[in-house]
Amino acid sequence: MSSLRSLKPWILALVTCILGVSAAPAAELFRLDRIAITRYTEAGQGKLSLQSGVLLLNGSIRWRPAIVIDRPAGTPDYALNRSLVSVSNWLAYYTLGSAAVSNFELLENSVKIFVGDNTYYAVGIREDAAFANGRVVNLSTLLRLSGSGDSATAGFIITERPRTVLIRAVGPGLAAFGVTNPLANPFLSVQRNGQTQVYNDNWWDQLGRAEVETATATVGAFPLTVGSTDAARVVTLVPGAFTVLVESATASSAGGTVLIEVYDIPADLDIE
Repeated sequence: MSSLRSLKPWILALVTCILGVSAAPAAELFRLDRIAITRYTEAGQGKLSLQSGVLLLNGSIRWRPAIVIDRPAGTPDYALNRSLVSVSNWLAYYTLGSAAVSNFELLENSVKIFVGDNTYYAVGIREDAAFANGRVVNLSTLLRLSGSGDSATAGFIITERPRTVLIRAVGPGLAAFGVTNPLANPFLSVQRNGQTQVYNDNWWDQLGRAEVETATATVGAFPLTVGSTDAARVVTLVPGAFTVLVESATASSAGGTVLIEVYDIPADLDIE
């Protein structure tokens, strides 16, 4: 089973990213390669332009469209035209591990900046920032179905806003990794509150095959063989708790090992 080391179950959360319900913590140091920031600029008498975005480790910023707001009373001029991280977000990043924010630094001696009811720090990228961040973008678990009527499940949570995810139930594809007796024909369904949201059997001959192939390459997952009976779907899910349920598609192939995977599909314009 040594060839499956890269497939062992674990998950890492990027604040409001996909969260595993029961997964082992990462053993290596984790460093964020991007953080959510805010910028205020003058927009006329008594008005401010407000933008939220993501500060990337290479120094670039992906901005959302700006909105114009009334300037809160007491907003200091030094709060304008700066990259600001909310205090609540900064503290939340720390929950990911002691090294999570080590690529970034608070400026101005960590003095808090108040804009209305919001509290920020000025933030920047450290000169010694490490590009190797050990980032993980998936939940995976390897399970075995004992026989007819058995099923395998994995849970995950989406928070804050809809997310596009790649969900796979790999059976035959495991043979390439030396797994004996893989589940011959997995049937995948995604459920919420006991109701099936999406399902798939035989990924390659179903609607959305091109999306699965593109998403697989994007997230760096191993490719599925065209013509295989592995199951996979790309789907956008609203916030909530979901269960991936995997069963055998046929009674004659009820037992075997299956790998359940949930990948968050990254996008440079995905803003937290």
